[in-house]
Amino acid sequence: MARMFPSDTSSDPRARADGGLRRELDVLERLELALSNDYSIFHSIDWVSVHAGHETRGEIDIIVMNAGGDLLILEVKAGQVEEADDSLYKRYPTARKDIAAQCRKHYTALRGRLKQADLGTHVRQLLVLPDHRMVGQGSAALPRERIIDADQIDDLHRHIADLMPAGFPTERADNVRSFLLNEFKVARSLGVFRNQLAQASHRLASGLATWVPRLYTPNGLFWIQATAGSGKTQLALRLLEDAAAAGRQALYVCFNRPLSNEVRRLAPASAIVATFHELARTYCAGIGAVGTELDSQDEFNRNAERYVADASTFTALYDVLIIDEGQDFHPEWITCLRRLTRVSGTTHVLEDTDQRLYRTQPIALPDATRLTCTDNFRSPRAVVDTINAFGLADHKVVGVSPYLGDTPDFIACATPSEKEVAVVNCIDRYLADGYSRNDIVVLSYVGLARSPLFQSESLGSYPLHQPGTPVNDDAISCDSIYRFKGCSSPVVILTDVDFSSVTTTDRRKLFVGLTRATMAAAIVMTPAAAQALTAVLDA
Repeated sequence: MARMFPSDTSSDPRARADGGLRRELDVLERLELALSNDYSIFHSIDWVSVHAGHETRGEIDIIVMNAGGDLLILEVKAGQVEEADDSLYKRYPTARKDIAAQCRKHYTALRGRLKQADLGTHVRQLLVLPDHRMVGQGSAALPRERIIDADQIDDLHRHIADLMPAGFPTERADNVRSFLLNEFKVARSLGVFRNQLAQASHRLASGLATWVPRLYTPNGLFWIQATAGSGKTQLALRLLEDAAAAGRQALYVCFNRPLSNEVRRLAPASAIVATFHELARTYCAGIGAVGTELDSQDEFNRNAERYVADASTFTALYDVLIIDEGQDFHPEWITCLRRLTRVSGTTHVLEDTDQRLYRTQPIALPDATRLTCTDNFRSPRAVVDTINAFGLADHKVVGVSPYLGDTPDFIACATPSEKEVAVVNCIDRYLADGYSRNDIVVLSYVGLARSPLFQSESLGSYPLHQPGTPVNDDAISCDSIYRFKGCSSPVVILTDVDFSSVTTTDRRKLFVGLTRATMAAAIVMTPAAAQALTAVLDA
């Protein structure tokens, strides 16, 4: 296996927010596994060249070095390219770029920097087109023998070994390696990567938001059954934006308050955004039927029952109705809300049955146009693999995030004190890895009120930020799996996980918890829970 710099291919600090990132990482992962340890691979390399007072910048995708210090530049161009007599071209949204000119610029810059450093080494170059099949023979600037296309990509490592044999270790190789690491500053930039990963995942998950609004059905009823991280919130926001642009009245209703708060922050001002219980309370307040226990579950239930009972008197006020988290709605709630939609209006019911945490009956919409999606664009692919390995979802989830990530950490603790130490150790480790305190959330499996871990204002030496309290940048956020459903965080630590057998409810709670993480996850559990999960794998 080749040596990689940086060691984690998916921590590329110059990750582009498009499919090119994924293809480039695929090439890196192939080479890391296929090349011998005589080779070193450097990726995502920024360079700066100054000539006659003029500064030029660029980025080299991949450099492969053999044991003797010889270098091979790999320029990776994902997607289709245009073949012309004089060169190859890549079309971007704002420009058509000459690939040969880009290759020549990067080759010349690297040779020039090596010469300045008095490092006489051989430099070669290949153009890698993982998605394009060459029709012609290239051009004078890019001859065919220097191009690896889609038909040859599986043998890329063999082409590299033929063009640049492994060689023998030399002092020059050590100097070249040091030059690349120091001069080109190949380093993990977690903050940059986190933001770019979020942009990439957001863009990849835009499929639902792009296609669903274009669909038509005579009765205007759509039922979207889509897994966590598939882009349901993006779809909801797109529907709200389209309604506002068309001057149509829109209502968005979900179950969890944190999700409604986030959608309200992002939605057009003309849209009405609320939880079902907020709608019910507002209605009951308007008719003087609100009790004195404003935030009690009994009061929530009474308001909901009255709202449903009076639904036959409602006036249809909205052209667009969006019901999110439909799996947590009682069927009669949905029937009630549909009365608010005008005859010519549309209703979109969004749900993920794998996130049904409450004892509600499955909804049935036999007259709806139904769409399903099992693609998860948000969770690291290693986390999705874990979800599938344990059978946490009713159907196999397809991990399509550009980020591979790591398998979640599973930590068994026999006592409450061991559990606290384990959670604090997880926080310490993630901070040491470069995450900030704002990147980390600790989720209780049983709820904050029932967990001894969250009864004080701190966890170890870390202040805790409880839901509903002022934001503190120095604090570690904590919440319950139930409340945090619909939200996400770069790092999620699940704790208080305890069961003796993996029930349907446990599968769903673990699914919800793990799919909140966009970069890393850990599970702190009892030995009994660890044994139960092991039994699932052994079954």
